[in-house]
Amino acid sequence: MKKHLTVLLVLVLLVVFPISAFASSKVDTMEGLMPPKGTTVVDSNNLDNNTAMSVIDGDLTTQWGPTSDFFSGSLEITFPQTLHLSSVQIAGKASPMDNVTYQIFAYKNGTWEAISKKEVRFVSDEASEPISVTPGNYEKIKITVDGERSWVCIKEITFGYELNEGPDPEKPTDPEQTKGNRALLVVTMTTGLEKEFDLSMDEVNAFITWYENKQGGSGTASYAINKHNNNKGPFSARKDYVIFDKILTFEVNEYTTK
Repeated sequence: MKKHLTVLLVLVLLVVFPISAFASSKVDTMEGLMPPKGTTVVDSNNLDNNTAMSVIDGDLTTQWGPTSDFFSGSLEITFPQTLHLSSVQIAGKASPMDNVTYQIFAYKNGTWEAISKKEVRFVSDEASEPISVTPGNYEKIKITVDGERSWVCIKEITFGYELNEGPDPEKPTDPEQTKGNRALLVVTMTTGLEKEFDLSMDEVNAFITWYENKQGGSGTASYAINKHNNNKGPFSARKDYVIFDKILTFEVNEYTTK
């Protein structure tokens, strides 16, 4: 086994060192997470893009509202990387308070495809119930809002997502052949069982991102870790699925290959 040096991170689910310190950014009273840094929001009619960005600033006192038609409009949101999206929550406002219709679309192959039903929410001073979308990997989405007879605006949007862990075409596809920073990820389960994985730092960081997002209330209950050169037998791949609430601690032992 390669010589390695423990240089990074031990997270322990103990009162003396609460894991919540690592939770991803959230907005008070809302579910889901703020989008990754670098996300952009534009008014679909390109009328007020500066104000449009206020819907992801984490501030419920700022807002965007349609300017060409005060009763309906849409926003286009582009993420800096592909997200695996499962829900969207909207904190809106309507005057007078009434039902507002929302729908979510994804930009695919040059067209907008609906990834949610038309969802009707009674808009008051509280954030509406999250809107479920067809789970999938998305880089650009559109949200339409229709207040019918009420003036409408959107104060904040949060997302139920995890970062896409698909392969980067610009990077080598065989982690065993990758030179540079790697690590032994040691996951200790609540039973005391230790699971050890030899991974690239990109894979380790993806695991940490999943863990932090799940601790923040978003993401899947389990995470698949590729066993790579521990793949014994006639299988094309073997993955070990770890369950979030069964993890006691994990440790990252970083080393460098030449």
